[in-house]
Formats: sequence, structure tokens, C-alpha cells
Amino acid sequence: MIASSPLKTNFILMKKIKQYLFWSLLFVVLSCSNLSQICSHGLSSYKGFVYSFSKAQLKPSFVNHAVIKNKLGIADDVMPITWQALTNLSLRKKYNKQYQMDIFYPVFGSSVKQLNSKRLSISGYMIPLNVTERLYALSKNPNASCFFCGQGGVETVISLKFKKKPRRFKTDEYLTVEGTMELNDTNVDDFIYIFRDVEEVK
Repeated sequence: MIASSPLKTNFILMKKIKQYLFWSLLFVVLSCSNLSQICSHGLSSYKGFVYSFSKAQLKPSFVNHAVIKNKLGIADDVMPITWQALTNLSLRKKYNKQYQMDIFYPVFGSSVKQLNSKRLSISGYMIPLNVTERLYALSKNPNASCFFCGQGGVETVISLKFKKKPRRFKTDEYLTVEGTMELNDTNVDDFIYIFRDVEEVK
């Protein structure tokens, strides 16, 4: 038997090391990725991924958005958005006479301003504000890690004003709603994002 040369041995060793590093890196990336948002809520969670947001417009991703909207029961005049679409804003501190203290007010970016008065749909977690009066908010995150617990910013929650008296929703019930967007940068007693004439997308 002819012994392997040191050069060939080193080549084989380096190849094995590269393969090990590749699979290790892939494992780390997959472990750190939040894939649960895509797979844990079935079809309803997919509604938030139909569109990707850019500064100037909401543009369709690689899927045929007309077909997807039809399958999900979203009307043609309703624009699906993701929570990422609501992040284009900053906060400015101003004195509030009513509360006699400085309060942070939102300053909406150009892409968010384009959503004002538009009929939109978005998926999220239902957070009861007053169950008796059927007042709810929609949150990007579950109740345990939402805006009310200090785990998210003001852009991660939407005030819902239903068109008709809604059914009683469970806390953290994941669903899609559609409503007419109202940007609120004056009334500190409500959220900065308000959906009016809200309907549940079934």
C-alpha cells in the first residue's frame, strides 16, 4: 500500500473542516431565526408576509398577490401590510397642558403617511382593553411581551374601532383584521395607530 502524501492528507482534513464549519453555521442561523411566526399560526400568519414594504410603496413579493388575497378572503380594495410597515417614525417630546408634563408625540415618516385613510389589513394578537365594552387592540407580540408590558414600542400596537359590535376574542388570539388607518399624533389618550370600521378577516 502506498502511503498518502502529507499534501493529500492536509487537503482531506481541510475539506472535512470546511464541511463541519458550514453545517455548524447553518445550524446556528436556523436556531437563531424566528421561524415560528411563519409556521405556528397556519394560513392566517401568512397574510402578513404577502407584501414587503419599501420607502415609497407596498410592493408584491414573489407570489401572485391577487391569487393570495382571493384565497385569504381579502377584498381587492384592501392592502395587506406587515408590522414592519409601521416602523417609519420618530418621537418628539412636547409639553402637554392637560397632563402638565412632557410627553412623546410621534412624527410619522413619509411611507407611513401614505397609509393614512387607506383600507389596510394586518395580522396580530388580540389584546382585550375592556372585555365588557368589547374594546380591543391588535399587537405585534403576544400579551406577555407586548407594548403594555414594556416589551415593544408604540408602533407595535393598533387601536381597533369595530364597524359592528365584535365577538368576544380571547387574549392572544391570532387573527387578521382590516380597517381604515388613522394616524394619531395629537390625542395622547389613544394609540398612534387607529383602525376604524374594523372587520375580522375570516
